[in-house]
Amino acid sequence: MKNVAILCRSIGRRCGVGEAALYLASHLGVEAVASPSDLPDVAKIVIVELEHSLYNFNREEALAEFRSLQEEGRKVIVNYHSVPLGNESWVEDLKECATVGGRIVPAVEGTFYLPLVGPPPLTEADPGAPDHLHLGSFGFCGPHKRYDLLIELAIRLDVPLTLFAANNGPWENILNDLRNMAAGHDSIQVVGDYLPIDEVLRRLRGCSHLISTVQEYSGISLGPQSGSSASFRAMASVGRPFICLRHWRADEVDAIQVDSLDEITVDWLKAQTKLPSYDNGLHYYYELIDQVRGIAPADSH
Repeated sequence: MKNVAILCRSIGRRCGVGEAALYLASHLGVEAVASPSDLPDVAKIVIVELEHSLYNFNREEALAEFRSLQEEGRKVIVNYHSVPLGNESWVEDLKECATVGGRIVPAVEGTFYLPLVGPPPLTEADPGAPDHLHLGSFGFCGPHKRYDLLIELAIRLDVPLTLFAANNGPWENILNDLRNMAAGHDSIQVVGDYLPIDEVLRRLRGCSHLISTVQEYSGISLGPQSGSSASFRAMASVGRPFICLRHWRADEVDAIQVDSLDEITVDWLKAQTKLPSYDNGLHYYYELIDQVRGIAPADSH
């Protein structure tokens, strides 16, 4: 795609936002950089991956960067990772110097739907699922992931579990608790290292079923629009049955959903063969880029 680039401050760090930026760059066939100074001169449209913490929760810092890009003759599309709903004051200011996209439908008035995309597919052939039950899961090690429930499930069913719970700093105590839960159960592996996504996907192919126990942050009501985790799409791309506690992100990937992990038994698992599927929604990006270029209109949501 000509004249388009992606800017994300956390590229090169242990950060899911930076990783998602690289996913998107791969799908669009564009360059992704961590600093405005690294943007190619030909990039006249810049998609900025915005999460508040990357700008030190400082609205003026973000606005100054985007206005500077405008002054260079570039058009800015903000790809909002923090859910815009509830952050309308940020969004209203951003709309003065950028086109704003959000992760939810409906988003704030005047913004556009830009869905999360999944990782690029692995290049090597899938060797096929194992002939025995083996659970797997992947995501950052946050409290809302509720990985303790997954370990309890593996112990109850007496089946192997490979859990990739990447710790990027703040939740070392949660990772330690998970490892303590798994102690004495040799078939349960808790991987806390931050690994390249292709390695994670490759190793998840060694599982028979993948499971997500994501919920909203405990004690904080974020509403149905919360939960922008890209782990759903990553696990849905592995090619294994994907089981989730009910969640709107699970709807997006056509996952098998349950109300409680208590519903899951060995016999029930053996009967689950449906594979997930999803549309990366790249047409939303193409349409919005065309509109920003002035080629065609796009409807805000």
